[in-house]
Amino acid sequence: LFYVLYQYILEENLLESARELRLGRRFTFQQDNDPKHKAKSTMEWFKNKHINVGFTALSHKGVKCHNPLL
Repeated sequence: LFYVLYQYILEENLLESARELRLGRRFTFQQDNDPKHKAKSTMEWFKNKHINVGFTALSHKGVKCHNPLL
């Protein structure tokens, strides 16, 4: 049920932060491959809000690196 809390946090913070930063609707929200980030209901939340999502992967040293193929 961590995805429910995660979606609540997104609902309360993400869109407002994007507005304050004047990002408009043309931004990609980056996150890692944690199960709550990739849950079907979370992905539907992003789709319903028209938010592009990108995923990062952990490198062999534990440092996050962008991987557009994930």
